[in-house]
Amino acid sequence: MTRLKPFTPLFIAFFLLVASELFLSFPPVCGYLIRIAPENLSLKLKELESKKRQDYDVLFLGSSRTHYGFATTEFEKGVFKNVSSYDLGVFGADYKLTGVILEGYLKTHRPPKLILLELNDFSVIQPPDPGMGYYPVVNYVSIIHNVPGSQQMILATPLLSVQNKMDIMLSAASRFYLYRDIISPTRLVDIAKNLVNHKKPPPLESNEINGWVGAQKKVPITPQAARIKLGYNWGANPMVNADSLHAMLVLCKEKNIPVVMVQWPTHPYYHDLVVSSAQYAGFLSAVQTTTREYQVPLIDFEDTGEGRNPDLFFDPDHLSRDGAIYYTGILKQRLLMMDLIHKIIPNLQKEESNGSL
Repeated sequence: MTRLKPFTPLFIAFFLLVASELFLSFPPVCGYLIRIAPENLSLKLKELESKKRQDYDVLFLGSSRTHYGFATTEFEKGVFKNVSSYDLGVFGADYKLTGVILEGYLKTHRPPKLILLELNDFSVIQPPDPGMGYYPVVNYVSIIHNVPGSQQMILATPLLSVQNKMDIMLSAASRFYLYRDIISPTRLVDIAKNLVNHKKPPPLESNEINGWVGAQKKVPITPQAARIKLGYNWGANPMVNADSLHAMLVLCKEKNIPVVMVQWPTHPYYHDLVVSSAQYAGFLSAVQTTTREYQVPLIDFEDTGEGRNPDLFFDPDHLSRDGAIYYTGILKQRLLMMDLIHKIIPNLQKEESNGSL
């Protein structure tokens, strides 16, 4: 048998690296791998970078539920007309990613007067070892590419494990996003379908206003669609784990930024599945314990079911444009009932007597 020359393994490694670069540069594949998640965050980071001199009074942090749900144009009307806000909802964001996004924001902007922090089921109910999902990885890579000094920030943050950081840095260096997931049979089938169909990446959402864009599209919402979405959100063998939520609230406390948590409503089909799940009691207990421990108010639209009109959703767990405007209006009413708001934004009391919500 012929022996490999000493340099052969290096040559093979170099060849594989070049091949992966070419593979990811092929548009149909790139359309599947990159999709809209990093584009969503990248657009917001670039907008914030272009507005370094503009600081925001209210920052809403969360996932795609916030991206579609927090109508900044509606929020900045009436009583809140002199309050600036920004929607930093990001596709697939858990509390680890949300914390890193906040740290990146604070590198170029003053701390906001108030953080509205999304509470959701899938950031607290997770698989036993969720690891780094596809969306988070590409979002961290987007942060590295758009926020100066973010590599050091990510390596230093206590929000991420050593394995998390290794996944992120390897993905950022190779552009082979979530390299371990790429070789899964399911993912390869999806990539093959994209190669055949030559699908283009979805267009960027260019009509955002301070981070918000109302969803005009609508998909058929059925009980089966809700079950599929819940399974996607929770993964296999989900369990309640609020550690990352605790870490996020600790970060906000260290930065001396007041927090109000907000749980957006979901479609009745999805909501009923969550409430009837074996994990729901543990979820409620974890949330109640956390809000008491950190003395954080919670505005919970899921608990009240207020205005749960199926027509206000465009899929099982995202509000439509009309739904976002409706619930942002209710959110303002709830905020005005809190003494905290009038302490941190005192001019609201004068505005309240002179205008409508």
